[in-house]
Amino acid sequence: MSFTQAKHLFAGVNEVGFNELLKAFFTARPRHLHHVTPPFVTATNSQGVTVHPSLTFFGASVDYELHFTLPVVDINPDNGALTAPGEFTALTQVSGNVQLFGLPPMPIPSAQMLGVCEPVVTVSQPGTGIIGINVKSVTLTPPLPGLLNAGLVYVLQMILGDVKIPYHTLTVGAFGLSLLVGPKSENNQIEVRGNAL
Repeated sequence: MSFTQAKHLFAGVNEVGFNELLKAFFTARPRHLHHVTPPFVTATNSQGVTVHPSLTFFGASVDYELHFTLPVVDINPDNGALTAPGEFTALTQVSGNVQLFGLPPMPIPSAQMLGVCEPVVTVSQPGTGIIGINVKSVTLTPPLPGLLNAGLVYVLQMILGDVKIPYHTLTVGAFGLSLLVGPKSENNQIEVRGNAL
């Protein structure tokens, strides 16, 4: 079958290119890899972090400082049971501190986070939209306590959810090209297909 299948246009970004895109995104915006609540904001880090409100449980606050390494994407992982067709994985390390109920901060053991993801069109109008990443599940190694585990999954979803690639109908003279299929995770690349207008 042809690259375009029954469409007029095919475009694909391979795994290396996708990881370069993530590297460029997070190098230009390092705050997306560093998440803190107000007690961990200092004069020296205030510009390089994403600040979240303190979490409150039964009237007491829970604060944190989380640092992630650059996520690395594997579009065709060799893990069989972990991903389904069209899914890919994103691997990162997390470390930091948590402060419970005003007590002194405690270090969070460094953990490897493996997220199962899928490419999605998050906003779509005829011929325009934004291609994004949806984190479906996360595995932590070693596993961390339940509440901390759930919080880290939420933050990873925020980090990768910030990666958005806008697209619009391409026009060349009297012709236009419009996205119809995808994005799909196939053949070790993210693929899209469209038609001429």
